[in-house]
Amino acid sequence: MILKQKIERGIGDHFIQWYNKKMGSKFELDRLGADPPDLLYRDKEEVLPVEITTEYYDDKDAIFQWKSMRNNMDAPKEWCGIDFDRGLMKNLENRIDQKCNGTQDLGTILVVGITPFATTNKEFQSMINKIRIPDGIPFSGIYVGGNFPSSTDTMGGYSFWQLR
Repeated sequence: MILKQKIERGIGDHFIQWYNKKMGSKFELDRLGADPPDLLYRDKEEVLPVEITTEYYDDKDAIFQWKSMRNNMDAPKEWCGIDFDRGLMKNLENRIDQKCNGTQDLGTILVVGITPFATTNKEFQSMINKIRIPDGIPFSGIYVGGNFPSSTDTMGGYSFWQLR
């Protein structure tokens, strides 16, 4: 399994745990999809196609994370962003717009995975209502979430939200 598939599978599995809890369902990974969708989850006879994408604070953050995951010798040792939360929101909107321009299998949901190491889930939750979603989306739902850091006033860990 290539790194991209491992990342998609990890995001998908964390998402489906959250989704099952929220919906009272028992979806489990059935198989990798045809890309799109990336993953197919099954609960008895019901199949849930899931398209996974990732987004970052900015291009330097994406390079920092991907090169580090690949153990590249030229991977940056650190990342520094300016107005990074605003950048993340703009990039989320752009990624969702991009994904909504494609064709999807009926019933596919979109999950945008983020690695918000500088934003807590409480901070992110206060910003999600500002994310603009295009009209006429080809997905049955759009979700965003990731593994958030802990802070003095919030517990870290995986959190997801339904945008539409």
